[in-house]
Amino acid sequence: MKKRSKITIMDNDYFRKQQAKSKNAALKAKHYQHYRLFRVSIISLTILLTIVFGIRLITMHYQTQNINVQTEEANKKLEKVKVKNADLKEQIKQLNNEDYLRKLIREKYSYSKDNEIIYNLPTDVTKNIGQ
Repeated sequence: MKKRSKITIMDNDYFRKQQAKSKNAALKAKHYQHYRLFRVSIISLTILLTIVFGIRLITMHYQTQNINVQTEEANKKLEKVKVKNADLKEQIKQLNNEDYLRKLIREKYSYSKDNEIIYNLPTDVTKNIGQ
């Protein structure tokens, strides 16, 4: 019987097909690994961007709410100031009226005309009785 060398046994069509299959499988596995890594990277990046923009959106919402509250408070204060300004303008008009000015001076400073007597009466009778 004749001994075959390993080289001749390994150099047949079946062995070459098996090597080609194994190289092809290795290439497919490497390609799949790169595809998986790419897919995981894209998913991670999407999640990261969603979190970052979500946080930014939430902070912008709270800032907008805060600004709206400040605007409402400023508008209320502005209305109060406008009302006060209108009252002061009315008071200026009244102070320019001589009759009103005389009446105000008489009431506030107890100023009297000649031969006139001023009596100070209590404003709340029940309050003075209880004392």
